[in-house]
Amino acid sequence: MIATASGEDISESAKFNGASVLVVDDNPQNVELLLETLDDEGFEVRAASSGPIALNEAKNAPPDLILLDIMMPGMDGYEVCQALKADERLQQIPVIFVTSLTDSTEKVKAFAAGGVDYVTKPIDLDEVVARVRCHLAISKDRDQLESAKQALEAAMLAQATRLQRYEPVSADMPSAHAVNDVGEDMQLTERERECLYFLARGHRNDRIAEKMDITVPTVNFHVANARKKLNSATREQALAVAVSLNLVSPHASEGD
Repeated sequence: MIATASGEDISESAKFNGASVLVVDDNPQNVELLLETLDDEGFEVRAASSGPIALNEAKNAPPDLILLDIMMPGMDGYEVCQALKADERLQQIPVIFVTSLTDSTEKVKAFAAGGVDYVTKPIDLDEVVARVRCHLAISKDRDQLESAKQALEAAMLAQATRLQRYEPVSADMPSAHAVNDVGEDMQLTERERECLYFLARGHRNDRIAEKMDITVPTVNFHVANARKKLNSATREQALAVAVSLNLVSPHASEGD
């Protein structure tokens, strides 16, 4: 067994247990060394000895990360990486180049091809494991951020769709509160104003509930609260008070 840094925190290794790594190298000794090390670290490891085989492996079962040699016969590492980045399903897989090429121009070419990192041979196993973990963590954070972004966009779309089911009330109700004759602040919630708004337009409770995507009892609850705040015995009186205080603008009935 090939060990990495001594005294390593086990929990750090456990965070990436099961993460899949594809090692692409035409040198069997390098492949065996990386396979054994990464397997000991809890990764699921596969190997490919050429560029075409690597692309086929990635398409059949996309790995979480790829360690990619550059100098391979037929199809070099740059070409493999470019092909990966051209595939929508594979373009987000982080690619770390592992090569004996140390010239800075080669490093620039590697990053231009889409690589995220560059490790030179002879291989320092501790360094490779550290870089693999680092880029897996970055990839995981990116995926979580993208998922959160998609969830937020979906929530915003759902909210916009819900609001489109009834007309916005802000244009017809310029103020959320008013002060009555004795100086009492008659604050109404947005939902209470919405209910009064639709009452003013001649809608029944069931129609109001449908437009606001709430239940009829909830409509009754908001109307009752508005009546109480407006010191009104009936909803008609509450509506009249709300109109007089410019909390709700009068509107001709639209029917149902």
